[in-house]
Amino acid sequence: MSQLAPDHLTLDIISDIACPWCAIGYYRLKAALDQMGQKADIIWHPYEINPHLDIKGTNLIDNIIYKYGMTKDQVLEMRAKLTKLGAEVGFNFNYQDDMQVQNSLLAHQLVHWAKQFGAEKSHAVKLDLLEAFFTHRQNIADITVLVQIAEKQGLDEQKAQEMLQQDALLAEVKAVAAAWQRQGISGVPSIVANRKYLTTGAQPVEGYIQWLTAVKAQAA
Repeated sequence: MSQLAPDHLTLDIISDIACPWCAIGYYRLKAALDQMGQKADIIWHPYEINPHLDIKGTNLIDNIIYKYGMTKDQVLEMRAKLTKLGAEVGFNFNYQDDMQVQNSLLAHQLVHWAKQFGAEKSHAVKLDLLEAFFTHRQNIADITVLVQIAEKQGLDEQKAQEMLQQDALLAEVKAVAAAWQRQGISGVPSIVANRKYLTTGAQPVEGYIQWLTAVKAQAA
C-alpha cells in the first residue's frame, strides 16, 4: 500500500441552504464516509438557487411553480419523494403548504463568518441552517434566527448580529460564489475532493463510496 495515501480528504461542498438535494446529498455523503471509516475536512461554499428573492421571501410552492413550471400536484409529489429520501439518511423534511423561502445571502454570510473559528464550527452552523429551514421552517433571512444559531454553536452573538446587520461579508460571499461559477459550477450540490475531483448532484451512498474510493486511489 502506498505511503502517500492520505488519511484525510478535503471536501469543498458548494451548496445552498434552501436546496433540498444539497441536504440529501450531504447526508448521503456522510453515510458513505461513515461506511468507509474515512475522515474528511468539509468546507462549505455559497451558491444561490433563488437570487431573485429578497429577505421577505415568498411561498415555497409558488416559487417552485414559478421557477420550474411545475403544477402544484407535481410539487407535492416531489416533496413526498424528498421527505422519503431525507428520512432514509436521517434528515427530516417538514414541508407545509404555507412554508416560505427567502434569499439565502445572510445565511451564507453566517457560514462564511464562522470559518474564522474553524471549519468544524462553520460546518456545524451550516447543518443547523439546513435543519432550521427544512425541519423547523424558520426564516433563514431573519437575523434573530441566524444569531440564535451562532449562539447555539458558542459564537459571540453580538458580533454575529453586527456582522449580519452590516452585511459585512456580502461582497466576500458573492465573490466566492462567483469564483466557483467561473470554474464551471452551475448546479448544486457540487463537491470537489482534494481541490481536484468533482462530483455533482445528490449521488446515492454507493455512488459516493465509489467516487471517494477512486479519489483516494488517484491520490495514492
